[in-house]
Amino acid sequence: MLSSNDASQLSQRLPRFSLRGILAAMAVVAVLVAPMRWMGGFYVASVVISLVTLAAVLRGVWKERTIGPTLSCGLPVLASIVSPFVTTVFVFISPVAMWHAGLTAFVLILTHNVRENTARRALACCGVMAATYLVLGGLAWQRSIEIARLRDEYPIVSVAHRLPPPAPPVDEIALAPEVDAALKKVERYRPYYNTRVRSLRALHQWSTGRFVSAAGFGVSRMSSGFYEYALVPNEATSSLPTLALDMRSTLDESMRHNHRDVYERYFDTDRLGWVEDASHVAGFASHALRSPTRLYHPNPSSRYWQVTRLELIGVLRDPEPVVYLLPGAPIMDQIANAETRPLDDFEAASLEKLQAQSDLEYEIPAEGGLRMVGAIRAAGDCLKCHQAKRGQLLGAFSYDLREILPPATGQSPP
Repeated sequence: MLSSNDASQLSQRLPRFSLRGILAAMAVVAVLVAPMRWMGGFYVASVVISLVTLAAVLRGVWKERTIGPTLSCGLPVLASIVSPFVTTVFVFISPVAMWHAGLTAFVLILTHNVRENTARRALACCGVMAATYLVLGGLAWQRSIEIARLRDEYPIVSVAHRLPPPAPPVDEIALAPEVDAALKKVERYRPYYNTRVRSLRALHQWSTGRFVSAAGFGVSRMSSGFYEYALVPNEATSSLPTLALDMRSTLDESMRHNHRDVYERYFDTDRLGWVEDASHVAGFASHALRSPTRLYHPNPSSRYWQVTRLELIGVLRDPEPVVYLLPGAPIMDQIANAETRPLDDFEAASLEKLQAQSDLEYEIPAEGGLRMVGAIRAAGDCLKCHQAKRGQLLGAFSYDLREILPPATGQSPP
């Protein structure tokens, strides 16, 4: 049994809260609990960690101790400054909980001279938690508004109206082994490792709460896979590229490498955006040559060739294959209104061989230079929109090339 003197001392030590203080505490709790429905699990985990921290601190405050609660809050923060590993662990768990712990330790140090006023210290510690969550919550709210704007800027749309007619139906395409190997190589390096594709997919598949969590409430901040800067597609160009033919390999092999390089820069995964199917596409930019037009593996043994003509051969939109006449490198958006011409003899013969037997045909005209016709085939990701078989010919590029001086040395070509 407590004596009357002990009871009096205990009552003096109990924190006394006014009705205003109780209402304020209830409001803080409401502020913490209300977002739980849409903020996600990392927010809930952060609140739980912070409440456990607060309970431990209040217990120390109640016992009029300063060193224990201060060290329990401050040591992890100090350790995170010294050790990158500890920093990673805390950011992985909850950045806002780390902020809360650090600020609480700071407040405990500032109020160590008022240990007898437990109510004031307790209110100060509660206020730190409320202020931490209100500030980061405000930043998270701004983030949710920004995400809504980005979703409006890069909406999910249909591109079905942009597609050519379906490719002619075929039962099976028996590609030559070297053609199939080249197509597999293209497909292997075109999966969705692209940062812009992953960011667009995250933009539309993630909940708003997950983006808000990434603003400071959990692990998604570190490994989100969403980068706002990556949403802008690579710039397109109509400038004709310069190619480097590596003379250490055969002329045939070097030209195939260059054609593959032009193909991959024209059908750039970055500009394709995130594609589920033809009716669900985000961030699509028209097929065009990616800028800048770089050289393919230049080295001292290379001979440099300027593409003087790069034209697109269409096989789907018209009854017979045609060549679209556009200035510079073709941009797919422009072909609907472009003039056309029939294929010449070399292009027609090359297109026949490109159906399944070859990816590139070339000739050396009597007047000099090089002519090439390179295949545009339906790779794996093309089939999400184009109605075709894998490996089926969707078109071709027709090139004219002229040898030029090496850009770095200025020497004449051999």
